[in-house]
Amino acid sequence: MLKTYLSKLVLYPLIITVVLVGCAAPSRAGGKLKPGEAWVLHMSSNFLGNVTFNLSDSTTSIFMEKLGLEAFGDEKMTQILICNHRDKTFLQEPRSEWQKRASKYKSKNKRHATYKGFKISKAKPAKVCGLNCSFYEVNAIKADGSIEPQDMKKQLWVTQELETGKGVAKQFAMEILRVFAQLEETPNTGGVLLRLKADKSRKLVTMLDTYKVEKVKKALELRVPKGYRRVKDEVALLWGDDSTTGDMFGSP
Repeated sequence: MLKTYLSKLVLYPLIITVVLVGCAAPSRAGGKLKPGEAWVLHMSSNFLGNVTFNLSDSTTSIFMEKLGLEAFGDEKMTQILICNHRDKTFLQEPRSEWQKRASKYKSKNKRHATYKGFKISKAKPAKVCGLNCSFYEVNAIKADGSIEPQDMKKQLWVTQELETGKGVAKQFAMEILRVFAQLEETPNTGGVLLRLKADKSRKLVTMLDTYKVEKVKKALELRVPKGYRRVKDEVALLWGDDSTTGDMFGSP
């Protein structure tokens, strides 16, 4: 039971992020990649530790160093591959199958139910890692229409300057943080989220921060690494084949 619960916490954000990439809005800025290049975003997450986003024209990947997990999606998002680099195991299935699994999970945030919506501020210019960003503040709206000054408050730094030629990475970082931080009210800017602060016990805490962005020569491919073996489900991917808890969205 515990393994299934923890698997949902850890693997669901990774899965739903890759699934959502294909639905993201187009980016509006320049800085396009040349053939064989990729954007590499080095981030720190208070939930997952160090996270690396690799964004190219044809493939996108997320690597969670703390867990040794990496997810890959190709340009058309027909297949999603998740590898456990520590155990040298993998699970690859069609996007449609991941969508079925992910749709069985719904966030239950009781705090959201106490508010009627969220107000998003007008964008203000800012910078993160030398990139031009738009800074937003998000506040909850009370039942009487007034603005809640602190509870559920969030601050976001979003850039439009990371462009990929064929659209794989649009809003990639934004989508994973929507899940991690329950950012249903995130503005649909078409950019990439570089920094997020959110209310925790009526105090703003940094949930994600990008400390380095670089454009590098890097070949990204959706291909199973040599010597890796397939496992039956997400729980086995995270905990090993001896897990008896059932799949991630099923019964223990």
